[in-house]
Amino acid sequence: DDPPTRRTVPTLLLALLPALAPGLAAAPAPTPKPGDGGPAAFVAAVYRVVVSGDGDQGGQFFWLEPEVRPGRFSSALLDLWAKADELRDENGDGVGAIDWDPVTASQDPVVKSFTVKVERQDAKSATVAVTLVDPRGKRPVASDSVVRWDLVKEAGAWKVDDFRGSVGGRPWSVRKSLERYLEP
Repeated sequence: DDPPTRRTVPTLLLALLPALAPGLAAAPAPTPKPGDGGPAAFVAAVYRVVVSGDGDQGGQFFWLEPEVRPGRFSSALLDLWAKADELRDENGDGVGAIDWDPVTASQDPVVKSFTVKVERQDAKSATVAVTLVDPRGKRPVASDSVVRWDLVKEAGAWKVDDFRGSVGGRPWSVRKSLERYLEP
């Protein structure tokens, strides 16, 4: 037998392709990053980080620091949040308007899994509902396990315009919390 040459290698690869094809088809797709793909992909990418490790990281990496917000939030929500941060700094209030994690709808997050469902979508906006699974058990009110992401499309990318949910069955909204914080 002669060793493979530059002429025989392509022939060998073509001969092996049917045997390799099933493995190639089963390869996992690359993980989308926030902003890639549709609204469900945008939201799911965030929660894949939330559930990684022990699932106790929460979603603060996504919203807490002002410098990470521009690529993730609508211009309207960015403006509102910047005003709230400015007021927080002026008042010496170390906490600010949002003193919980809206991504996990909690102050002590443990999220081991989630489901994502697009409830409404058109070309410019969408609402994505995320049902969170906490291994410590169900929340007393079922709706408290759902976080709704209101998204808008700006400059070709999906961006958060509001987070909504409930605590004890009472509704909350990040946008409304920021607006209330700014009231005189």
